[in-house]
Amino acid sequence: MAQPQKTPVAIIIGAGDATGGAIATRFALEGLTVVATRRQREALLPLVDTIEDQGGNIHAFGCDARDEDEMVKLFRYTEDQIGEIDAVISNIGANAKKEHGGILNPQHIANQYWQLYRQPRDCWTHELDLRPWVETF
Repeated sequence: MAQPQKTPVAIIIGAGDATGGAIATRFALEGLTVVATRRQREALLPLVDTIEDQGGNIHAFGCDARDEDEMVKLFRYTEDQIGEIDAVISNIGANAKKEHGGILNPQHIANQYWQLYRQPRDCWTHELDLRPWVETF
């Protein structure tokens, strides 16, 4: 059995080509070990190459977030083989087409997730509402 590492581990469920991939990249380049998931592991390989080429640490895990048994296997494998889980980000769901100005930049979303992760314990938020500038309230 591999010895789990001491580096903080982040699981990114739904590490696709946009937001999930940007979050995985941000966390990996900040020094966390990332366990990235998609239904098809092979679809993660370009993200793995990108992160590893920049010096980040990432593990690709193929699983379907709708399947409870697969999620249990993901978390057990991560804890037993990679290390203690410090953050979990669920980014599953379909993409929706929007008009100009209605789409949030994935890197900007990743930056906000990073800020949430790094927030000081004496100034804690439980809610973050990200919206495009064109949305009316």
